[in-house]
Amino acid sequence: MFDGIIRWSPGQATLLRRLILFVSFLLSGGNPLFPRIPIAAIMLVLIFLLQGFRMGLRREMFGIGIVILAMGIIAIIGSQQLITDAFIIRMTNFVLGALLLGVYLELPRKRFVDDVYPILKIMTVQAMLTVVLGTFFPGFFATATYIDLDYKTIGWIFTYHNATGAYDAVVRANGIFFEPGVFQLYLNLFLFMATFVRHDKVGILMGLIGVLCTQSTIGVVIAMIMMIIYYMKYLKELSFPTKLLITALAPFALIPMLFVVLSNVNNKLSGELQGSSWARQYDLNTGLAVAANYPLFGIGFEYERYYKEAQQFGYKETQLDSNSIATRANSNGLLNTLFSVGVPLALIFFYGLFNQMFFQQRLLVAILMFMSLTTQHLIFLPFLLMFVYSGLLLRPISVSNAHWQALRSGRLESV
Repeated sequence: MFDGIIRWSPGQATLLRRLILFVSFLLSGGNPLFPRIPIAAIMLVLIFLLQGFRMGLRREMFGIGIVILAMGIIAIIGSQQLITDAFIIRMTNFVLGALLLGVYLELPRKRFVDDVYPILKIMTVQAMLTVVLGTFFPGFFATATYIDLDYKTIGWIFTYHNATGAYDAVVRANGIFFEPGVFQLYLNLFLFMATFVRHDKVGILMGLIGVLCTQSTIGVVIAMIMMIIYYMKYLKELSFPTKLLITALAPFALIPMLFVVLSNVNNKLSGELQGSSWARQYDLNTGLAVAANYPLFGIGFEYERYYKEAQQFGYKETQLDSNSIATRANSNGLLNTLFSVGVPLALIFFYGLFNQMFFQQRLLVAILMFMSLTTQHLIFLPFLLMFVYSGLLLRPISVSNAHWQALRSGRLESV
């Protein structure tokens, strides 16, 4: 099955795959200890060691290659520039996403869950320990400035930054991503797998606490949606006493979640986080305006080009000052995709993400991913690209439709 340059034992291959996944996580964050270019190079080397010269590429990935090529051509047309640093970085991520998919394409879908689940479980512990240590033992943390923000950190592992949140007395866990909004995506993915794939009750509790530790409004809402769906789906399978107990305890379980959401919303509408609400409104209106003016080819990946277009088409009624928006990147990942590569290609990406083949609960995974993308631009990074590309795989001519559907449902190891 593996054609790597070294014949790895099953245990060694598992360790390599998990290391590749973790490195792909690092490309989603801004940890100053791990610059993106060296991390991307390490990821490429690890995939080569595992997969060999073929790098996991297969003929049913041909359509993905066409999409990557189209992305490059459209980005050049839209930006009206040839090869730039931003272009190279994006194209590298596009290729790494395809290679990451190749790592799992010949394996049972269960293998991906087996690999990613323990990594994310450790991250939930990381989130909880960050809050406990930061709240009760703040003296253990050193202060470090990174991108104009002061972070509190213990070895860049337990990290939070000083910003008014839902509950000022409790810190917000940043994880390895230096942003709670990114961290919540991975913790909610763990919660999803614990709830709907592994049926791990301890994991469900850990996932819920982990998401709460980020105090991310969108993250807590996603977690609440999953818990409501889980409750409705499995309630009929429970005995009457268990139903009664769960029904009685459910409101108490939702109280901390509702507190985080309502407190954050109140802060963002009329409190100290009001600037965050203004920023989101500015990003939404400006992103829509730029996408509407460049619907076919977008404007490419250059931040400077977006700053220029935002000056022309930006939301004029914003309450943000001119200095705040002069070099403000758009935080809405969905709109970022639309105005970067144009509407037609962006819709292909959204379809691929919705049609992903790693989990059967496609609608629920889509809710998790798309809601997270409204506040973070992550879709062009290798880990999420792996999901996007899995939904764009072509069925080989030699494989029957029934056989292909069996593969997509996870009943076969390979086509």
